[in-house]
Amino acid sequence: MLTLNQAQAIAAAAAAEAKSLGMPVAVAVVDVLLRNGFSYVLRIGPETGAASKVLQTKVTVGRRAGDRIEITSGIAPSERVVESGGSFLGDGDLVRVVEERGHDAGEQAPPAPKTASVAL
Repeated sequence: MLTLNQAQAIAAAAAAEAKSLGMPVAVAVVDVLLRNGFSYVLRIGPETGAASKVLQTKVTVGRRAGDRIEITSGIAPSERVVESGGSFLGDGDLVRVVEERGHDAGEQAPPAPKTASVAL
């Protein structure tokens, strides 16, 4: 079983390799917000105490495959984006990242998910 630090290190290495290869990021279609004619994702900023700041980030979208959409520019593969509740959030709001749904305490969570659920 990996520790959280080991999983984050693996995710960071994979993200760096993907970036060096020019590989785009793919997120769920519902993670992309359309506001004022532009596409945005709500990125999870660094933690400040018990909360993290939401950062509205303009992105360029590419191909769509099923429920996933390619992000061709605007975020790095290692950055986390808001998975649910994004329509109720604005740039600069403080949120608390909660565990990914669907994982029991005994299960090993996937390394560094690119999406995060937040508690308002």
